[in-house]
Amino acid sequence: MPKEGITLPSGQWVPQGTRVGAPIERIHHDERYYDHADAYEPLRFVEKGEKEREGARTTEEYLKSKTQALVTTSDTFVAFGHGRHACPGRFFAAQELKLLLAFIVLHYDMEPLAVRPPNLYVSDFTAPPFKATIRVRRRAVSL
Repeated sequence: MPKEGITLPSGQWVPQGTRVGAPIERIHHDERYYDHADAYEPLRFVEKGEKEREGARTTEEYLKSKTQALVTTSDTFVAFGHGRHACPGRFFAAQELKLLLAFIVLHYDMEPLAVRPPNLYVSDFTAPPFKATIRVRRRAVSL
């Protein structure tokens, strides 16, 4: 950054050394972008992708519409950043998460909790409850 700082397109001046952040959680919980934004809807992006694929008239349009919601960035979905500075490792990270989840589902049984304990909030950081206890059992291996 130049020593004299920069002036944003809005006219706001930002001096050198200023930390700039984006309200990612608020963007992802904004009703303007997502219906029922604060509700847990595990199929939110799956349904969107299915609607896009149904509207495809050709194979090429179908393949283009098969969006990968986890790795596709936009100004309203910034889990991995957006634009030319979006995380280049997001494709690898998404595949690793899918493999890990598949392994857990295939090899372990988990007892669901009656009520999920609340998250911990420290400033703008959200964390799962550290003192919650879950029961996990390794499945018997069948050959």
